[in-house]
Amino acid sequence: MSAHNPLKRVNILGSLTMCGVGMLYAAYQTISDSIFSHYQQPFSIIGVYIALFFSGNIVSLLVSGEISDRRGKKCVSLWGFKLIIISALLIAYAPHKILLYMGLFLYGGSHGIIEGTVTSALVDENPSFETGISNITQAFFSLGGIISPVICVMYLNHGGSFAHIFVFFSIIFFVLWLLLYHTKFGTIPPKKEIKKSPNLLYILRDRHYMLMAVIMVIYVGVEAGYCFYEKQYFIASVNSEQLGATGLSVFWAAMVISRLLLGMRPGNETSVLTIFSAGMFVSLLLLLIVPNAYLKLVFSGLFGFFCGPIWPTIFTLCTKQQSQFSGTASSFIVLSGSLGGMLFAPALGLISREPENILWMMLTLPAAMILLSYLNKQLRQGEEQAA
Repeated sequence: MSAHNPLKRVNILGSLTMCGVGMLYAAYQTISDSIFSHYQQPFSIIGVYIALFFSGNIVSLLVSGEISDRRGKKCVSLWGFKLIIISALLIAYAPHKILLYMGLFLYGGSHGIIEGTVTSALVDENPSFETGISNITQAFFSLGGIISPVICVMYLNHGGSFAHIFVFFSIIFFVLWLLLYHTKFGTIPPKKEIKKSPNLLYILRDRHYMLMAVIMVIYVGVEAGYCFYEKQYFIASVNSEQLGATGLSVFWAAMVISRLLLGMRPGNETSVLTIFSAGMFVSLLLLLIVPNAYLKLVFSGLFGFFCGPIWPTIFTLCTKQQSQFSGTASSFIVLSGSLGGMLFAPALGLISREPENILWMMLTLPAAMILLSYLNKQLRQGEEQAA
C-alpha cells in the first residue's frame, strides 16, 4: 500500500472508472425511452426496468463484498468490468426481451460491484487520504452524470442509435479493464481462519456502522427524491420547466465542486457529516420558502453543494470503521444507499402528488441525518473518554 499521491496510476484509473460509471448510468436514464421504443415496450414498463436494475445491484453487493474480503478487491472489480461489458451488449442487441431483462439485471449488478469495490480499493490504497480520494472519485462520477446526457441527446438527435452508445461504453470499459488488469491494487488480504458466519454478521453488530448505514439510506433517499421531483416542483411553483432543468444541472455542478473541494482538503469526517447535513436542511428550507425563481436556482445549487460530500464521507467512515472487512463494509453501505434510492422517492409520491408537499416532507430527512450524525459523534466521544 503506497503513500498518498493523488496522481498515481490507480487513482487516475479509478477516477476515470467512476466517471465512466456515472456516464453510463446517466446515459441509461436519458435514453431509456429509446430502449422502450426499440423493443416495442410501453413506457409503463419502466417499473420493471428499475426493479431489475436494483435487484441486480442488491444481489451483487450482498455477494461481492464477502468475496472481495477473501479473494481481493482487484479480482472482484475486474469481474464487475466483464459483467458491465456483457450487460451493455445485451441491452444493445438482445434478440429477445428475456435477454434484455438479463442485461438490465447484470447491469445493475456490475454497477454495484464496480462502485463498491473500486472505491473501497482506492480508500485502501490511500491511507490518511481516504475521505479525499472518496470525494474525488464521486466528483468524477457526478461529472460523468452531467456530461453524458448532453452527448447522448445530441447523438440521438443526429440519427444515432442507442445501441451504438452502449457499444461505445462496452469499449470504454474494456480499455479500463485492460489498464486495471495491469495495475497493482486491491491486494489479496492475508489468510484468516475461516469463520462459520459471514463477515456481514460481524459488521451488523457495530452500532456506529449501523448508524452510518441508516444515514446512507436517508441521504440517498433525499438525493434521489430531490432529483426526481425537483423539475416538477419548479413547474408548479414558478411555472418554468426550463428553470427546473437548469436547477437540476446547477445541483449536480455544485455537488461536483464540493466533492472536489473536500477531496483536496478533507476535514474531520464526523464534523463534515453533521455540518453538511445541517447545510442540506437550511438550503432546502430556503428553496421552499423564498418565492423568487432565480433565488430558488441558487438554493438548488447550495443544496447540491451540501449534498456532495455526504456519500463519500459515510463510505469512508464505514470502511475505516470496519477495516478488517472493508470489502463487505463498503458493499453493504452502497447497498444501503440503493435501498434508500429505491424506497423513498416512490413512498413520498404515494403520500402526496404535490411536488411542494413532497419537498416539505423530504425536509424531515436531513433533519433526521443531523440528529443521527450528532448522536454518532457523541457516542464516539463517550467511548473515547471511557477508554
